[in-house]
Amino acid sequence: MISDVPILHAASRSLYTHPARLEYDKFIAYADDSLCHLSFSHPEVQAHEVQGVDIFECLNKLRRILQDEYGLYLSCAGSRIDTYSSGAARNMSGGRVLFIYTLGQYPTRSNEVRIFDPAPPEKVGSLEEQQRYHDDWLKSINLIS
Repeated sequence: MISDVPILHAASRSLYTHPARLEYDKFIAYADDSLCHLSFSHPEVQAHEVQGVDIFECLNKLRRILQDEYGLYLSCAGSRIDTYSSGAARNMSGGRVLFIYTLGQYPTRSNEVRIFDPAPPEKVGSLEEQQRYHDDWLKSINLIS
């Protein structure tokens, strides 16, 4: 499958003219040690390929490379600080379905988004910001202290 995803420069919050091309297999990996693959190409950035147990893990590996090496964010739902893929969603969708989380509230099906859906640049952030928000959400519903 192929998705064209806008690229956001982290420091200036400006979008690149050309979107990135992401190609991935739609295979859902289970205990047979098969992996999902995600490849990234863009005319101004070196191509990368990552693999993981599902597409959510692949996207996070790619985000780490783009964030650390180039100061770039992908402007997609999987890069929003308020999204995360629950364990059940990861198992059922191979990490392609995420939830938009609101502090103090459990998500519902109306909060579902696809990992490569477009995201407003102001909602996109780093892996650390996303993890911090998810931890804050867990605390807000008393799942962790």
